[in-house]
Amino acid sequence: MPRRILKDRGSTKAKALSLADSSPSSIYGRVAADRVAGLTTLQRGILPTPQMLLGVWLEHFVTSETTAQTQSTKKNARAYLKRILPELGGVRLGALNPLMLRSFMDSICDLSSSTQQKIYGLLKRALQDAVNLEVLPRNPMTAVKRPKLKPVNETEPLEPEQVENLIRLLKGHRLELLFHLCFTCGLRIGEACALRWDNLRGSVLQVNHTINRFYSKKNDEELFRPAKSGSAREMRIDADTLALFAQHKTQQEHQGRGFNPLGLVFLSITGTPLDANNFYNRVFRDLLEQAGLRAQGTHAMRKTYATLAAVVLPIQDVQARMGHKDPRMTTLRVYAKSQARRNTKAAVPLSELIKASKIDEADSE
Repeated sequence: MPRRILKDRGSTKAKALSLADSSPSSIYGRVAADRVAGLTTLQRGILPTPQMLLGVWLEHFVTSETTAQTQSTKKNARAYLKRILPELGGVRLGALNPLMLRSFMDSICDLSSSTQQKIYGLLKRALQDAVNLEVLPRNPMTAVKRPKLKPVNETEPLEPEQVENLIRLLKGHRLELLFHLCFTCGLRIGEACALRWDNLRGSVLQVNHTINRFYSKKNDEELFRPAKSGSAREMRIDADTLALFAQHKTQQEHQGRGFNPLGLVFLSITGTPLDANNFYNRVFRDLLEQAGLRAQGTHAMRKTYATLAAVVLPIQDVQARMGHKDPRMTTLRVYAKSQARRNTKAAVPLSELIKASKIDEADSE
């Protein structure tokens, strides 16, 4: 079929029509990204028709949907597009059918079940939006089965004896303090990596930031992100932990970390901010293997603290120290007047948490 000739190639409408009438191979070949990227969000949404390419519509939909969302959500959405566009990007909206979409979902069976579900959801929402705008009469994704979510290997708390064994392995390790804080205070790994020396004031530790996993010197993103609503907190720490802080600072100074401009408590071997993913891949996983423990995520340390501390402390104190935001815990406001007393009482050394947990297990047998 001959191409439609447009008089005004410079207008927004002309660009949209020209893009819609181009063949799939010319749009989603090597020149595809340049052609699509050349249109602004406003131009992409100016003429939605059944002739519009799915790739153009998805680009517009993802840009609109993720505008107010986090950087990680935006990055994930772009990753899903990279898997969808090569196969379906050149298909016109009006030509989509359930059989085509089922075939595509079968082609991504090599991905994790969670990623398959995310891609499925993105396609279904985008096409439903086209239905809402009366571009399509019905959503073809409704005839495609949602991928089943396979069970994942969830993190589990460590037993008291396992914690003791791990602590013995950590003696003298440059990140011994980080492990100790996660086991003693229930810090998230991102919160621990974001700790600065000025967060420690006497025996009170302020937890109010987390590391931005997508930080890069190449862009304007900040290294720190404020803690989620309800997660920022202050907690008292015990004498053993304070001693580890002092020991860690001395060790850091002896290793020549005087060029630490951000005042971070934890640094990589090269003196850069400690990355949570690198910590897991290069430190945590190896230590679990040395201790003879099964591989699992760093969140296991946080769960371990919760199970150990619940034996010694009221559940309200445990949740306050962990920074949990739970609608059921709104009644904790009545405890505000005794916050100082609870903070002092909650500063329990790790050795006592383990000992109390052992006694509790013996009593229950």
